[in-house]
Amino acid sequence: RLGLTATAKETPTSPTHPDKGFVPFQVHVVGLDHEGIVHRFAHTLYELGANIESLETQTVSAPVTGAPMFALTMLVAVPPHVSLSELGSKLQTAGDEVNVDVTVQAV
Repeated sequence: RLGLTATAKETPTSPTHPDKGFVPFQVHVVGLDHEGIVHRFAHTLYELGANIESLETQTVSAPVTGAPMFALTMLVAVPPHVSLSELGSKLQTAGDEVNVDVTVQAV
């Protein structure tokens, strides 16, 4: 009735051609909830040639004010030519642009 079509396709549980030499990192993002946060980080990682392997989001109420807080956790595979300092710098810049806190950890 709405003209929507859904398609499902079974995919393998692990990549068939893993990215050689890519380094895994976990990225945590927290800040006031607003649109565009996921897009900004996904675009930054795309520009670095990184692959987002998993992404989870949630919203919670801030402890004192009750304001909606957004939390994003990603596991990313970063090309070997991208240093941790470059990754951190680019993600911090993205975080500053959307006014959120970012933490990057090696896995």
